[in-house]
Amino acid sequence: MISCIFIATSTGKVLALRLYRGDVTKEDALIFCRNVLSNNRNTYAPMYRYEKFNFFRVNIEGFNLVALTRRNGNSFLIFHTLTELKKLLLSFLSGVVTEENIVENSFLLYELFDEVIDGGYTQNLEPLVLTDVMATKATVKGSLADPSKYGNYFLGFLPKFGVSPETFLFEHLLPFEGRLNDSEECLEYCQEVVSMMATSVIPPWRKLNGVSNRNSISVELTENLNVLYNHNSELVSYEVTGSIVVNSMLIGTPLVHLRMNDDFSHNLTNNLNSSSSYQTNKSSSQFHLPVAAKQTVRLDDYKFHQCVNLESIKSNKTITFIPPEGMFVLLCYRSTSSATIPFILRPKVKLIDTLHINYSISLSPTFSKAIIAQKVCVKIPIPKTTKEIVSGTISTGTTMDVNLSHHFVTWNFRKLQGETTFLLTFTAALTTDRFGNSLQSLPSISLGFHIPWFSASGLYLSSLDLSNTKSKVSKNINYVTKGGLYLHRLKLL
Repeated sequence: MISCIFIATSTGKVLALRLYRGDVTKEDALIFCRNVLSNNRNTYAPMYRYEKFNFFRVNIEGFNLVALTRRNGNSFLIFHTLTELKKLLLSFLSGVVTEENIVENSFLLYELFDEVIDGGYTQNLEPLVLTDVMATKATVKGSLADPSKYGNYFLGFLPKFGVSPETFLFEHLLPFEGRLNDSEECLEYCQEVVSMMATSVIPPWRKLNGVSNRNSISVELTENLNVLYNHNSELVSYEVTGSIVVNSMLIGTPLVHLRMNDDFSHNLTNNLNSSSSYQTNKSSSQFHLPVAAKQTVRLDDYKFHQCVNLESIKSNKTITFIPPEGMFVLLCYRSTSSATIPFILRPKVKLIDTLHINYSISLSPTFSKAIIAQKVCVKIPIPKTTKEIVSGTISTGTTMDVNLSHHFVTWNFRKLQGETTFLLTFTAALTTDRFGNSLQSLPSISLGFHIPWFSASGLYLSSLDLSNTKSKVSKNINYVTKGGLYLHRLKLL
């Protein structure tokens, strides 16, 4: 399917090239460099077609990872291979992708190309397996300037589902070192790994002899709440995007059984390609339930990790999986029904005269006093012609920060306890009364927050059991709801 794969600079210089089939040559690959890269086209397109050649590319720190094929191949599979190969290159080069490091580690790149793709078809994209069967060591010069950027490459779309680089753990960035050598012990281990994976005894994402100092597993359900109110404080739309992140530090090859409710798998079985709902008996939960947990929740979209056995969901009504080592995202989902709104925000913007505008903002939580919200912040836009903010009423335990250069006022909370109404009033003094219609379309107020042990969608975990393990396992469950695009439109009265 993939006839050729190569890495080229932004100027069209080819740094590494591997041919898999006899239907293309290096000159065919240079067509892409001459027609796209050398011409400095301003528009970036992931796919190009010249004559009988199809080019697919992804960007790696200014470099182009390109796949070439002459046949009508599977575009989705090719882009998936390129994306995963990009992650492998970033991991093996410790995130430091420069022309010098690519040339210096050319033997590693060619060995990686041969292990990942065979005869033009994708074979293996698992880092653990590649580490065991590759022998070349990486030599990395320089260091990563922004380590958080490395994490963003691997998160991809996950921040929209509540996963952030601050909470998602990544391994320490060290140069890749292949484990395969000429010793009999290493060769026997490599042969054993390959044979056991071929017979599905162990999954490719799990090490053969996994060792951990802590035999524990933690599950965190994180949700982003996206809400939009109009200027009359009427709810226009809402959406909950969430994820279940598992941090596995288990010994051996355990089998994890995660139950969310009794009817979850039944609906998933009957309707895999559309919405699914579930019902849960709260008394059957092994753990303390989060606030706003519901018996019925509808999920519009969901995506499982590859380690999940979907057949077990159909038969046992349980999410069964052999977890990878470390932290991974087990499930991503989206819900647009029956969400619990944790705050009621009521802003009023009134024009006193041509040079003064009065703001009155009230914030009331809908949860009880037992819950304390964290990192609560209300961002209030002000006109660009504002020269001064005159503070008025402000509730105890809150602060107001003014940023005239960026035209907004921030209302910060040290901690926000339920069943309490908070109020903020201030007056914006303008430099001129020639604002025209700009005040009639002020930007929306945004609200950010973190609420621990709160589930906006009502989703929660009922039980967490492990099999194929002899020692005692420590279990931990956590819930967090964050403010995503929580907006309230404004209108001048």
